[in-house]
Parts: sequence; C-alpha cells; structure tokens
Amino acid sequence: PPIMASTESSSTTTTSSSSSNYCQDVIPPSTLEKLQAGAFRQLCRHLQERADPVQNMDLMTLSGFCRNCLAKWMVVEARALVDDNNNNNNDNNNDNNLALDDVTVQALNALGYEEAAQHVYGMTYGDWKRRHQKKATEEQLQNYKASSALHAKHDKELLATRGTAPVVVEEETTSTTTTTATATVTTSTTTTTSPASLLSNVCCQTVDGNDTATANATQQSTPTTTPVTTTPTTTTTTLPAKNNTRTLPPYQPAPLPTYSTPHELRVGILTVSDRASRGDYVTGDLSGPAVEQALQQQQQQQVLANPSQSSSSANLQLTIVARAIVPDDAAAIGRQLQEWHIGNNDSGGGVDLIFTTGGTGLGPRDVTPEATRQVLSTECQGLMTFCLAECSKLQPLASLSRGTAGLMTSGPPTKDGPESTTTKTTTMVANLPGNPQAVHEMMPLLLPLMLHAQLHF
Repeated sequence: PPIMASTESSSTTTTSSSSSNYCQDVIPPSTLEKLQAGAFRQLCRHLQERADPVQNMDLMTLSGFCRNCLAKWMVVEARALVDDNNNNNNDNNNDNNLALDDVTVQALNALGYEEAAQHVYGMTYGDWKRRHQKKATEEQLQNYKASSALHAKHDKELLATRGTAPVVVEEETTSTTTTTATATVTTSTTTTTSPASLLSNVCCQTVDGNDTATANATQQSTPTTTPVTTTPTTTTTTLPAKNNTRTLPPYQPAPLPTYSTPHELRVGILTVSDRASRGDYVTGDLSGPAVEQALQQQQQQQVLANPSQSSSSANLQLTIVARAIVPDDAAAIGRQLQEWHIGNNDSGGGVDLIFTTGGTGLGPRDVTPEATRQVLSTECQGLMTFCLAECSKLQPLASLSRGTAGLMTSGPPTKDGPESTTTKTTTMVANLPGNPQAVHEMMPLLLPLMLHAQLHF
C-alpha cells in the first residue's frame, strides 16, 4: 500500500492499525464512490442472472433485504443528493464540482420506486414477476415471518416522487440547401413524460401497474430557431444526427378471458418420454406435474393481478380429466390424442385442451410435433413460434424446440363438402418442451392465447 504521512510525527509511517479502514484512509473519496457504484452494478447483474433460483422471499429471509429494497435505497439516495445540493446552494457553496444542474435535480426528484426497480431488475417489476416469481411454499412463508426482525424498513413518504421527469428531447437530422444569403433552421423535438409511480405500503409489498416510461433523462434542450448566414453560393447545413433507435416495452402477456357464467374446460396432460414410460426416473415423471402446477399458478396469478375481474376470472374452471405417459412413438402419441379428443378417458367426454410435454427437440426419437400434425385439422404454427421467440429472450436454446399447436375436430373436412358429422367437437393441442422450467416460462404466454382462441370454437 502507499505510504501515508502521520499526523502525530514528522516521520512517515505505514497505515497498519487493525482498527483502520484501508479504503477510507488510502483511497480518495471520489474513487471510493466509483468502487461502491461498481459493486452495486455487479450485485444487480448477479441477481438478474439468477432470477429463477434466487427469489425475493428467500433474500428477505436470509439477509433482510431483496431486490425491491435495492430499488428503494436508490430512491432514498436520490432524495439525499437533492437535499444536499439544496443545502449547499443555501449556504452559498461555490463548489461547482458538487452542484447539480436543474435538469439533474428534476430527474432525481422524479425518480420513483418503479423506475429504480426497472433498473435493478433489468425489466419492469411486473414483467419480472410474470417471468420468474414462484409461488411461495408453506415453509418459505413460515421462515419469512420468523425473520421479520431482519427485514429492512423503508420510509413511504421519502419514496414518494417530488415532481415530474424532465422532457426528453430528440434532435432531428435535416439537411437544408440554401441559395439565398440567410436561411432559418428549426430543430424539432419529441417529448416523453413519466407517470407518477405506484408505491408499496410496506417493504417489498407487490406493486401492480408496471408500465412506466424511463425517468432518467441526462440532458434537456429546447426548440431553438437559429439563423444560418451563408454566402450567396449554394451550401448545405446539416443538423446533429438523430438517434433512430426505438425501444419497445417488454411483452405483457394477454389476460385470461372473462366469463359471465361458470365455464369449465376439460384438460388432458400427455407426457411423451421413453424413459418416463418405462419408469426409469427415480423421481418419476416431472414434466406432467410441472404442466399441472403451471396451469394452477397461471390462473391464480391472473386473479391476483386483476382483482376487479376476480369474480369473472373465477368463473373459469380448468379441470384436469386425463393424464398419461407414452413413449416417443408417433403412433402411440397420435392414438392417445385421438382417444382424448373423442372422449375415451376416465371421466368420459371429449377434452377441450391437451398439453403434451416432451419430444419436441432435435433427437431422432423426438417425434411429438410430427405425430401431432397427423391428427390436427387446423395447425396454428404461429402460436408456438411466438411463445418460443419470447422464451428465447430468457433462454436462447428455446429456439431449438419444434413444438406446434392446432385444432382437432370430430369430423375432418373433406374435399367434397362440409364435415361428415353434424355435431362438431373441437380440441386444442399444444406441444410444450419436456423441461419443467421451460414449461413454467411458456405457460403464462401460451395459456391466455389458447383460451382466447377457444372462445371461437
């Protein structure tokens, strides 16, 4: 370490006391702040990369804080920066290195929990919940309550925003060709404002309403009219280039349809796996139960996310009437799908929705998509393509899945005329991957769209 001058003697000594703080004693404060900021960025990135295994409830139980606390502490620091800046101005402090410009002060005052959470999570809090938050087990809930003394406390009033975000201005690129002595050029502007944030009442309470605009503007400019004086000869004046990039908001899964009267849909879950069909797995089949759990969680989360429609959402009843495991054999898969479609199952009656899981990869025994197409009367290929495209944002390998979806009808249409049966029965089938985690990631995207499609049957 560098040599530090002692304040008690003219001789130089090294800082070696066990009670000393190396960072505070040796590293300049401005550099130390950069190190601390870098550590915070690393922590956020670490948590973003471990969104599924590291749940907020577990963080609160073990350490007393979670991602939401980090976001709230960001807001608290923003308030402290503005207050310190105002105090320095009131004390006639002329240190320009510490003073904040008006635009920065406005941006800090407008920073709320939602905006800070989007920075910490790497996406809106609502989008993170839909993609990664899992239903807490009874054990997790008990441990969470037992650790309440550790939980960070947050000042609700301090977290409230103090104003609106500054205007975000884009400068447009234009070229003006002038043949006269003077030309007037006007830059155009585009403004974006951020709505007020929704605050939680207590630490880490779920906050709904997550579509927010980014409030962290770094520069503000105003439309100006600038005279450009040229010689009578033809010249070209080029304004600053415009950034044409456009950031799309994260995809928000469609809500479940609402039903004014009780509406039951009969569901079948088909696991396709050679090893599972032979009973080779010590744990048994995990894919089929994952589909069932994902269906239940999705319906519960939809009701919680839309309390105003809880009664109409509750009218939807997904009843699992058939479960089976078949090997990776096209004939066995097709036969099971046909039996469930025509009503050959334990409870009797046709199945409305069938979810297969497994056999959608690139292996020589992965034949679920081909077997499914053999029994479909109408294929809806774009449905699975869309879901896989969204899932590939989390796991690029999702794009290797070949699952399809579509409709089975009781009387396939012929080339000569209408269907052969007078009563039409329709079953919608979707191929899910065999990985339980992939099932949980895809279900929030897939189920609402399948239910909206089912309304047209």
